[in-house]
Amino acid sequence: MTARGPASYLSGIVTHALRSFMEKSSKFPPGPEAPAPAFATAVALDAIDARSLMKGRKEALLLLDGEPYRLRITGNNKLILTK
Repeated sequence: MTARGPASYLSGIVTHALRSFMEKSSKFPPGPEAPAPAFATAVALDAIDARSLMKGRKEALLLLDGEPYRLRITGNNKLILTK
């Protein structure tokens, strides 16, 4: 038997613990699927390019059922929609 240093010994313990965890976790049924990221939903829909919607402006007034909403592109290139 060869002498093992503390790092090698610790590595063996960690490897054993990971193997044990993986064996136990594979016995459980899979959990619910994670929700799709927001961008995946946007891709599935008809995407509208915000810059083409704004037509070179920084602000636009949108109407929904007669109610005005202001869409603005910030200095950090983020969109803000306010009522």
